[in-house]
Amino acid sequence: MSDLCCNSALAENRSAFRRFWGVIFRAIGLRRSRRQLSALDDHMLADIGVTRRDAMAEAQRPVWDAQDHWTRSTF
Repeated sequence: MSDLCCNSALAENRSAFRRFWGVIFRAIGLRRSRRQLSALDDHMLADIGVTRRDAMAEAQRPVWDAQDHWTRSTF
């Protein structure tokens, strides 16, 4: 019985650990994407339908300010 309890607690800890690192890696990826967006020149931004003002505004946003579908785990 105690083995089952310990295994369950270990599984919960692993799950929490994976969720934590998943959040960290998604935040890093989002920050990188926003930084790359801000580095595009005006011609490239026009190609994707984004103004310089919009790109800079997006790049200034904090990583926790993201659409839910942007931060959903894909793994």
